[in-house]
Amino acid sequence: MKVRRLPVIDEYVEDGRSAVLVKGRVFALSEVGTAVLALLDEEWTAVPQLEADLEEAIGAPEDGSLSEALAPFLDELVSHGLVERDSD
Repeated sequence: MKVRRLPVIDEYVEDGRSAVLVKGRVFALSEVGTAVLALLDEEWTAVPQLEADLEEAIGAPEDGSLSEALAPFLDELVSHGLVERDSD
């Protein structure tokens, strides 16, 4: 699976958190959501590469795998039109 960041109208980042304006809606993102968006661009990134980059940037979760922890964040970012997912 691959993911990429979709265009936003505006983004404000402070203390590791962000507010993102997309399609007339504002979303407040946690440190993890902000880190995921910062690691992605308009080019496709394989999810295993994103996981490795995220672990390097913020560390591994205390419990479970990074893959399990990242999945709900990606689902949320996709549902809000911030990230696009491709199953290839």
